[in-house]
Amino acid sequence: MKKHPNIHIVRGSKPILISAPHAATLISAGRNGGDKKEPRVEEVVMALNEKVGAWGMFTKPESKVYDWKRDVYKHYRKTAEHIVKKQNISLFIDVHGAGAERPFGLDYDFLIPYKKVKMSLAEKILIRHFPHLFPAPHPNDNILEKILKNHMGERLPDYKITKGYFRPINGLGKRTLVYQIRKDFKIPAMQLEINRTLRRNDAHFETLVNALCEAVNEYWETKNI
Repeated sequence: MKKHPNIHIVRGSKPILISAPHAATLISAGRNGGDKKEPRVEEVVMALNEKVGAWGMFTKPESKVYDWKRDVYKHYRKTAEHIVKKQNISLFIDVHGAGAERPFGLDYDFLIPYKKVKMSLAEKILIRHFPHLFPAPHPNDNILEKILKNHMGERLPDYKITKGYFRPINGLGKRTLVYQIRKDFKIPAMQLEINRTLRRNDAHFETLVNALCEAVNEYWETKNI
């Protein structure tokens, strides 16, 4: 597959893929038309590659992306899907940075439709009659969730951990990689949102990264994926 100059791929030894699509500065892609950048998310990807053996991909932090939606995201998504298919990936995690104003230290989301998700009437009807068109729960989701909460709760007790904070606000999240990969490949997929306050505290951020590595490694060993 043709490489994109703004996308960096790290080869792994296990069928796990960790992604950070917003590590680069995305020009005019933020709220109210401003630039968007999520500092340090690529560090999470690299740590999981080095300590767990996961595959990794992220937009290059030093680059500026001027055509995110029409050019880079399309290529980024195709690249992620290519890796999932060719490497038989069995766990996908998409890492993002959240604003300091958010009421959580870490939010995780499986991007599965449920009652509290903001949906139109048409979407509710489609989900009711054609559930196969939407992402579905995976048998391993509960195991992954339990392991993640245990590690994060023990290592970062002062930070609130939430689940699906943005779903009642942003709806189904159809444009997210987690939504698409879960729907198309039927594998466990999770989106992580790390608060800016936590990312700015070096000691706490290091603790979070280590806890996440331990959680993913325990999940791998538990399920023998």
